[in-house]
Amino acid sequence: MNPELQKQISSLETKTNLILTIGTLLGLAWFIDKHLFSLGLESLSLFSFAMFCTISGSRKIARALYSEVKSNVWNAQRFSQISPPTLLIGKLIGPALHSWVVGSVCIGVYLWQAKDKSDGLETTCIAILITFLCHALALAYALLQVQQNRIRRKDASILFYPLVILFVLPHITEIFLPAIAEIKELLKQCLWYGRNYNTYNFLASSLLGGVTFAILAAYRMLCAELRIKHLPFVWFFFILTIGVFISGFFTGTGLVDASRNILSCSVLVACLLSYFTGVMLKVPEENYSILKKALLSKNWREFSQESPLWLLSISIGTVIGLINTVIGIDPIFKNELITNLGVVSLTIAIITLRDLIFLHHLRLCLQNRASEFYFIMLLGTINILLPSLDLPVGGTKPIFSDTAIVLAVNLILALCFFKLALRTHQKILTTATQQVVQKS
Repeated sequence: MNPELQKQISSLETKTNLILTIGTLLGLAWFIDKHLFSLGLESLSLFSFAMFCTISGSRKIARALYSEVKSNVWNAQRFSQISPPTLLIGKLIGPALHSWVVGSVCIGVYLWQAKDKSDGLETTCIAILITFLCHALALAYALLQVQQNRIRRKDASILFYPLVILFVLPHITEIFLPAIAEIKELLKQCLWYGRNYNTYNFLASSLLGGVTFAILAAYRMLCAELRIKHLPFVWFFFILTIGVFISGFFTGTGLVDASRNILSCSVLVACLLSYFTGVMLKVPEENYSILKKALLSKNWREFSQESPLWLLSISIGTVIGLINTVIGIDPIFKNELITNLGVVSLTIAIITLRDLIFLHHLRLCLQNRASEFYFIMLLGTINILLPSLDLPVGGTKPIFSDTAIVLAVNLILALCFFKLALRTHQKILTTATQQVVQKS
């Protein structure tokens, strides 16, 4: 049996706090049902499920992994013969098992109260799917946090800078923010690719897809911890799936228009993920030496396996942007600023490539400092301040008006930054080699 599950199940027999919590919840439900029915036992049951199962269970999953890292148990598991599926089931279900017991009581009380309502089972299904999604995301985030703390050799938050970075990306937010507002309106009638869908069924299907990808993300992170390498097909499929999902709100049933719109949305998703993963995830310096050797030897399998997520994302975005540019104009995406999203998507991909190469250069130059902070400051300067001076380096207005000029300028800048990063990396390797020779 799974050791993590066995440990949690054996502790259920002596978990007096669990029995007291369930008894308190049942007693409170009986008292409200008999004397305070106006408070709304259905809402209270769903709120209790969210607190005791969704939120508390997610915290327990993350905290269990952190405690194992601090007690050096995690390293023993990493270097053991435990398979990733076994670890995934244990880490995902084990720490949250007590929360699910309490949550099942809350859901049972809700179903008891909503037995005469037509949407009781649908609401329960959505609540459970949201909980699974939160638990899988909590495990994936905890694994990322542990990995990054090991690489950075210090405890650091990996969510702060990715959240801030949205404010310095006008060329993406000018497209996505109106799209998000329109998606909220379209969800009320749920028109997707020209077809009408039941709102609950659509949300349940979308949440099921989100749970699947979140579990896959946690699984791939566990494989990385166990040093099991895979080709990045899942990441490519994830970007394309998000592009398909978003574009469905803005296009009809026509195959040509839908395919163009899917490609455009996929490029924007790839660029946004490039910024997030580039700022959030730091890569060991030796990783770039491995990439260089794989590139020189034309070992594309190893190159794709060792590539960081930001490089994979922007490579996917650039290739799709090139295809979209060749296909031609994309008039379906609803934004009055854009006349040809195909070329615009390629331009945004090149701008993203420029920025991420510059971030890599900063990290090489500022190895022990907060290079992400300086990167975001410079990013704001490049994408907000300089375009206001009518310089074709980025920003919303130049991209949408002088696309060809902006594309050419940023392609040259990306090549210059790439050459500068290569020189800096070679200099660091030469210095490290000289230090080793001197010590020997």
